[in-house]
Amino acid sequence: MSATTLRPPAARRVAVPPEPVLPLTVEQYHAMIRSGALTCGDPIELLEGWLVNKQKRQVFLLGDQVPVVLDGNEVGLVAVDDLLP
Repeated sequence: MSATTLRPPAARRVAVPPEPVLPLTVEQYHAMIRSGALTCGDPIELLEGWLVNKQKRQVFLLGDQVPVVLDGNEVGLVAVDDLLP
């Protein structure tokens, strides 16, 4: 039986603005929505003071089959039911 190490995706490089960047408060975030700068449908959320793009979440249901990936290669499927304690 071989062990598999899960690694986070490679970090993306982002440009750092020359101006100081300050975190937002929840009140400031809500004010942006009220002013129309952001709408409730925008794919943006406030996490720990920072505006970030919402990440799509994949939902699996009981009975679904999910891929097993080792070293970047799909090697089979496993039932969601088998992953639960």
